[in-house]
Amino acid sequence: MSEAWAGPTFRGVQASTSPAGLVVTVALAKNNDDVPDVWVADLAVGALGERMRTNQAVISDEIASATAVGPGSSGAQVTSNLGLGAVSLGQVFDSPSDAVLTSQVNTVAQQFGLKVSSLSILHPLESALQVTFVVPDSATIDWTLDQLRTALVGASPDVEGVLIELDNSAGQPLLLAGVAYRTGEGGLWFAPGQDVRFGAVHGDRLVREVVFPVAPQPVLRELVAEFKASGPTYQRTVKATLRASYTNHYRVGLIKLLDVLEFRRNNTAHRPVLDALELIRRYANAGNLRHYPAGEHIPVHRGLSGDWHALVHTTDTRGRRRAVRMVYEICTFQALRGRALPRPA
Repeated sequence: MSEAWAGPTFRGVQASTSPAGLVVTVALAKNNDDVPDVWVADLAVGALGERMRTNQAVISDEIASATAVGPGSSGAQVTSNLGLGAVSLGQVFDSPSDAVLTSQVNTVAQQFGLKVSSLSILHPLESALQVTFVVPDSATIDWTLDQLRTALVGASPDVEGVLIELDNSAGQPLLLAGVAYRTGEGGLWFAPGQDVRFGAVHGDRLVREVVFPVAPQPVLRELVAEFKASGPTYQRTVKATLRASYTNHYRVGLIKLLDVLEFRRNNTAHRPVLDALELIRRYANAGNLRHYPAGEHIPVHRGLSGDWHALVHTTDTRGRRRAVRMVYEICTFQALRGRALPRPA
């Protein structure tokens, strides 16, 4: 994979093998852990996974973990954990030529009342779009980010990924949204209020405003129950969602809280959760460690039961039952919620 495909940002990608799968590291010329940097790294991981695949069905079965590394704005090395969805390998996008893609971007800009500030077409394997639009100050926004993205790449995307930046007339970013289709990962950043302005889907706001009126909560609960009954499909989807949302976003803040808060309980029934927090704290900076080491005591608590039970443990190539670190962390934080009182350390 040459440096030229991602411009000056991409420096290279390395993969090593582990019992759980490939461990991938993407080297970047700069890495501020922001949407564009992570997007380029996600493209690289997707291309590598496609080239190295053997008999795996989805990329998350082939690649155990992936990170992007590079100097941040302060000069210190920054490491970003990259997510991997349960996305089918062997995708063919049939990307059109660069000339057709350029014409397509210009046409969409006219349709949406935007101006094209910059356009880059990358070629990890096929094509990926990186485009910056200027939103005129007087523009009436009667469209959403999803509608803009669909107009650019189609409902069934004809590119490997797309990164959209919306700027104001002074060149200040209003919103950035990137998605890499081979890994199923995406990122979103917006200035205050711009998520609402451009209808950017995140959190539960649009679910309550758009989905609930046509699909009430009882109906959705029935659909979820039916989906859970699908077994492996449900588990793969849950794993992909966990890795994307927790590993790339929430984990950083929660782990930092462990350094400044002390959790105490007089009730011994809650001791396992506190022991689990201590385990998480000890391995908080263990890098790409997928499972806790064999032989490590794994405290068992109520958060590991129910729907999570089948996701917390896996069996390694030597037949040993291992605890999946990220899933265990999520279950522990959920068990902690409402059951422990933090005191300043």
